[in-house]
Amino acid sequence: MLNRYRHIRHLDSAECWALLDTETLGRLAVLDETGRPDLFPINYLVHYRRLYMQSVYGSKTASILRNPAVAFEVDSIDAAGDARWSVVIRGNATLLEDEELEIRGSGVRRLASFEPSKKWDYIRVAPASITGIMIEPDADNGSTVRGLGPLQSLAHKPKDIPHRPPIHLSNQ
Repeated sequence: MLNRYRHIRHLDSAECWALLDTETLGRLAVLDETGRPDLFPINYLVHYRRLYMQSVYGSKTASILRNPAVAFEVDSIDAAGDARWSVVIRGNATLLEDEELEIRGSGVRRLASFEPSKKWDYIRVAPASITGIMIEPDADNGSTVRGLGPLQSLAHKPKDIPHRPPIHLSNQ
């Protein structure tokens, strides 16, 4: 049977880590107080195959304290601009409180942030699994990925994602 998704290539862990190291903005998924998933754009860095982030105490850090199981996703376009990729990490997040050597050694204090407020909470994500895919151009025409159109039009996606608190809808 032919693989109808021949343009999707699964990445090994070394490729995933190398791609994660090229970006600084990802999405952290946590479970809120009701057990529903919540998603936050967050700046990160990679240090010894762990992810480090900083945050202001709020719903994200409260969720991590209640349930450390998280997922983290980053996607982008490769350096040549002709393939998209996505990497997902599943693991456990820890608030670093007494780990001063780890905080200093990881460089997380120097992490740039799009939000100007001072961030005092430092988060480490230790991966239990890492997976990734590269969506490459079809061999047939080399310029498009099925259903996405020309990849050049995707090359200018904004790097900063503004974050606003979620709007809670009620059945009134």
